[in-house]
Amino acid sequence: MSEPVTAGKVKTSIPGLEISEAALKATQNDKLPQAKKRAPTFDKEEPENLERYIAELEDIFEANNVEPEESKIYMALKYMEYRTRLYHVPDAKEAAGSWEAFKKLLRKAYPESVGDERGSLIRLIEIVSKHSPIVLGQRERLLKYIREFTIECNKLTAQPVMISNQQAVALFLRALDVSIRNAMVPYLPAISEDTRPEDPYTLTTVVEAAKKRGKKIIIVGKPSDDLRVTYPIINGSNQMVECIMDNGSQIVSMDTRVASGLHLSWDPDVVIHMQSANGNLNKTKGLARNVPFKFGDLVVYLQVHVIDNCPYELLVGRPFDVLCETTVQNTQTGDQFITIHDPNSDRRCTIPTYARGQKPEILPPPENKLVPMGPIDGPPPSTGPVEHEEPGKNENVENEAQKESTNFQRSLMNCLIDRER
Repeated sequence: MSEPVTAGKVKTSIPGLEISEAALKATQNDKLPQAKKRAPTFDKEEPENLERYIAELEDIFEANNVEPEESKIYMALKYMEYRTRLYHVPDAKEAAGSWEAFKKLLRKAYPESVGDERGSLIRLIEIVSKHSPIVLGQRERLLKYIREFTIECNKLTAQPVMISNQQAVALFLRALDVSIRNAMVPYLPAISEDTRPEDPYTLTTVVEAAKKRGKKIIIVGKPSDDLRVTYPIINGSNQMVECIMDNGSQIVSMDTRVASGLHLSWDPDVVIHMQSANGNLNKTKGLARNVPFKFGDLVVYLQVHVIDNCPYELLVGRPFDVLCETTVQNTQTGDQFITIHDPNSDRRCTIPTYARGQKPEILPPPENKLVPMGPIDGPPPSTGPVEHEEPGKNENVENEAQKESTNFQRSLMNCLIDRER
């Protein structure tokens, strides 16, 4: 059974909407764009487009002499995305044939769209969230973020002002990874005495620093790097032997004087001929069998070739890697860690390596090319070189300089906002 129709009204193609016959007739114009042919459209998932949608509709109404307000409401619904259309049918009924009332109800449903021309703080936060995090080297992504952020922020900083410079800088930096924030520091000018400590830089200054440091960089290798060595305990001896890790060698070899110092014995009947760099062939002294090597708390047993006049103390090659199923982890700071597996106990451990000639000791952390900024609620470490004052210098001068440096860093950190805040 068909649903009853209100007197003086006719059904439309939109479920639940009835308008007058005259209003429906006014929409049946071949010059009007159809919903599937270049007509404006609106989706409630994109509320920022509402004002544009209404403006385009009114241009169409004027160009095609659509005067009945019910017709305007009907066309506005017809061009909407299907679910959005059904969502706003009750608004059309409440408007009772008034186009102005219907527009008011639409704007009430999407308050963020009303501020499209004068900016929306919600929209600005959405832009930050959409692009976060941007890391060093993502230049195209950074520039797109800067364009969207500055367009929306310029609306909010125009009269009437809805956001302060300090808030804008904090929001802008929220989308930037710490790698970019750290790299921006050298591109920020010295803080002027006329600026407030809590608001030292304008948004424009911070954006320009981000653009300069956001340029795409190419990371290249160094011309050379140190060989890596370990210091295992060999044959239970407490002597420290420098062990070069070389997976390009087919054997494990040791200098004769080192083998003697470790009280090793070897089989002189098992010898091989080694070819030196100048092409000469040198015969080994013999083979030391099942020599215990203690790496960390794991003991493995290796076969060691003893050689006279080696340019090294001990060289551990492929037999060690194969026996222990080693996994090597290198870092960009030059460090190297080796994870070994004991085939007898099925246990594993990770051991550090050292640059050749460097004895095991607790070393200061390597210099970081990305300057650490420190915690958000405290002053970061100084980014410049540490100057050691000569004894006897005026203590007051030193304290004043330290205070000035700390104030500078604290002021800068007021601009850098924790991403989790």
